[in-house]
Amino acid sequence: MFLSSLATLNFSLAFLIGLLAAPLAHLQPLPNLSYLKVPLSVLTAIFSPMAVLFGGCWYWGLSAGDVLQEAAYGWDVWGMYTQLVVWCVWWPAWLVGGILLWGSPRGNSKSI
Repeated sequence: MFLSSLATLNFSLAFLIGLLAAPLAHLQPLPNLSYLKVPLSVLTAIFSPMAVLFGGCWYWGLSAGDVLQEAAYGWDVWGMYTQLVVWCVWWPAWLVGGILLWGSPRGNSKSI
């Protein structure tokens, strides 16, 4: 719902965050000895906000400090809300996706 309302304000930002967060829509709790946990956790790590930041910096030959400094300038001077979307929407969704992936399904936990 957030991405659809964001699309009315900034379609390109909503589209990019939607593409990068798309693997999170397919995560679900898996049994403890599942062979899919490690590949799925690698996939979610590739699409994490920090990995995308450092991957983009490496690809374009920039330092992360310069990119973050320009992002802060855009927030302060131009009123851009990209940082708000990344750190208050995408990052928590990615964190919850990782917790969901490594958690156990309800009813499968062992009582002590």
